[in-house]
Amino acid sequence: MNLWIPRFRQARPRRLVMIMAVRDEEDILAENLRYHFARGVDFALVADNGSTDGTREILEDFRREGRLAWVDEPDPGYNQAIWMSRLALRAREEQGADWLLCCDADEFWEARARDLKDFVEEQGAPVLRCARQNEVRVLPAGGEAPRVFLAQTYAPVVRSCRWRVNCEDRARLELSDAATPGVVFHEEGPKVLARADLVARITQGNHDVVATRWARRGRPGTGRLVIRHFPVRSADQFMAKVRAGGAAYARTDLGPKMGWHWRHWYACDQAGQLAAAYARETLVGGDAPPGQRVRVGAARTAGAILGL
Repeated sequence: MNLWIPRFRQARPRRLVMIMAVRDEEDILAENLRYHFARGVDFALVADNGSTDGTREILEDFRREGRLAWVDEPDPGYNQAIWMSRLALRAREEQGADWLLCCDADEFWEARARDLKDFVEEQGAPVLRCARQNEVRVLPAGGEAPRVFLAQTYAPVVRSCRWRVNCEDRARLELSDAATPGVVFHEEGPKVLARADLVARITQGNHDVVATRWARRGRPGTGRLVIRHFPVRSADQFMAKVRAGGAAYARTDLGPKMGWHWRHWYACDQAGQLAAAYARETLVGGDAPPGQRVRVGAARTAGAILGL
């Protein structure tokens, strides 16, 4: 017997709310918010986990514009899933969200249709796990400048590696084996865009949702949407993020697979090897990355990549 399950179109979202947890993201946060507001996001709800740079001032600027609300989450442990799940509930009950975009400050969701609501309407599933593409920082041969995010140069990882070993061996290989590309050259887990009424809670890392009832997962086809991910930017940003993130993960009871790369880089810092780790996650002068399994595309400024 043949079973035929028809593909259906979603209703166009009436109110798309972006939720995110941030800490010390002043170099990229304003660009992220403006980018997504220009592409169909109606409102943002943000949890700030103890920022000490200009992040809170940026959040206040957007709050005064009426586009954003933010809350303080002072928990010293990196319990992102708890914070994001609280935001999801608020987005549904206080902001009338019918779809949720679960984002990080270093992620930019680029739909072929440009408007994210148009993209959702095209899909046939109420939970979308969307693929990410890392953008690798390309440093000038003479040094670190420029420091402004939109003026920095990046190359997309158009063919990435897959880890075939456990977390402990990944950490060992990432620094000890010259033929092993850095973390940023490896395949990233997806992020989630979901219908708000189905979300019971968000999983750690924003990779999926625990649904209130059965919900089919969909993954957009190639070219329909890409999440451009800029995880490693300036050396100062990278080192500050590692020190804060690694210490925060150490204060949780999450298993070693959760945030393993932050834990690994944090151990590198404690061993005096963080500068070497940063070098493995960047390119200098456009040179090819180590390892033959990786391919990067043409380098452009972040502003050109994002159309900002």
